[in-house]
This record gives sequence, structure tokens and C-alpha cells, in this order.
Amino acid sequence: MDGRGFCRAVEKEYKKLGGTKCVFRPYTQTLNKEARILSNSTEVQNIIHYPLDWKSRYREYYISMKEYQRQGKNEHDDAQDCTTSIAEELSVNNGLRGA
Repeated sequence: MDGRGFCRAVEKEYKKLGGTKCVFRPYTQTLNKEARILSNSTEVQNIIHYPLDWKSRYREYYISMKEYQRQGKNEHDDAQDCTTSIAEELSVNNGLRGA
């Protein structure tokens, strides 16, 4: 599935759950994913806040974020990539738009 297809699928699920406030825009990221993740890791730690029980509420996400290695084989990096994108957006826009 390409990025646009994924965006449409997420939007469809969001609306199925009754969501009405988010706007979905497909976005193509052409920069090196690993370099983005590593260069923005401090920003992610400074700008993203998790609930106290995120370890149990979002177990797979928590494990993925905690086990990511700077060097070495990471089987998946989707959680880190998405979290980095959120931090980049928050940093550029000084917070959430419309919030």
C-alpha cells in the first residue's frame, strides 16, 4: 500500500469510529527516514508527552520505541517515523493547528 492508500485507509477507519475533527492530507517524505529519526530524537523526547500508563495502554508502540537501536538492525521503524513526523509538525507549527 502506498502512502495515499494508507492515508485513505486510516481516514476511513477514523470516520468509522465517529471521528469528525481531523483533516487527512497525504504527505510524501523523501528524506532519509533513519537520518530523520536520529536527528530529531531529542526533539521527540522534548516535545512528545506520553500518559503515565503508556507502557500498558500502547504495549506494541512502547516496545518498538524502547527497543529502537541507533545502530543495528531494526525490523520496524514505523512507530519512530510517525512519531518523528508528529514532532516535526509540532515544532514547525508551534503546536497543533486548530487545537
